[in-house]
Amino acid sequence: MVADHENRSQPGRTAKVFKHTDSEGQHVMLSDDVAPLPNCPIFVVSLTSATARRAAFTTRAEGCGLDWQFFNAYETLLPSLDYSERDAIIHTGRPLHRRELGCYSSHFALWEKIANSDMPQAIILEDDVVIDWNFARVLLSRDMAAENVHYLKLYYMRGVPFRMLRDPFLGRNLIRFSGFAYGMQAYLLTREGAQRLIEKLRHVSRPIDDELDRDWNHGLPNLAVFPFPAFESLGPSTIGDDRYDHGAVPRDLALARLAYRIREKFNRILHSSEWRRVRR
Repeated sequence: MVADHENRSQPGRTAKVFKHTDSEGQHVMLSDDVAPLPNCPIFVVSLTSATARRAAFTTRAEGCGLDWQFFNAYETLLPSLDYSERDAIIHTGRPLHRRELGCYSSHFALWEKIANSDMPQAIILEDDVVIDWNFARVLLSRDMAAENVHYLKLYYMRGVPFRMLRDPFLGRNLIRFSGFAYGMQAYLLTREGAQRLIEKLRHVSRPIDDELDRDWNHGLPNLAVFPFPAFESLGPSTIGDDRYDHGAVPRDLALARLAYRIREKFNRILHSSEWRRVRR
């Protein structure tokens, strides 16, 4: 849904001015009375059957002045993906639910769309998200690839260790977190970032948010904005909690799972110690 970019600010509202630290460490003053860079849309992942969610999001987005559109979510595995139930049990202790495969496919399909386009960057939201539209406008007005930011979470679900990288960053803070923060509700992705993810994450053996938090594997630093400019509305998950209803790990895979967990913990600790020694 393409909004009118001529009226960037709400009528009668005074533009907000704030500080930002660029990639060279220089402090600059920015305003939220800006327009997004050309061809930088917002995609809202939503099931076609989620009419109530779509209506609620459309109401929240009314008058935002930004180019956003629904992206029809998948409910089954994308044909271009390779899912291994054996690897899923080794990596997570259970097979992935079909709705988890649909969620993975939905985001992966969007990454492919961005990677194979002339979009410099895009914001990806899920349809139960409430977002600060003024912040989204400012974010999309900046060339994040030039800022060396290719993947940027706007919300996550679990408190984890982090390191401050830039203060201020678009009037907030840029942090790099370590560990599993979870959540795919809101993030920015550049074209280069999308190309990296589709190269590295075509094999499916974990939920999509688990996979994204493993930055030692895909190579994109786990960056986030804090305080969050977006949050998830309270309500039931469309994936459902029945995904956790499963039996014990089969005996023939128990040893492989134990070895994997030891190796994964070692890699996470090693990676965490490495990024603490560098600024970004």
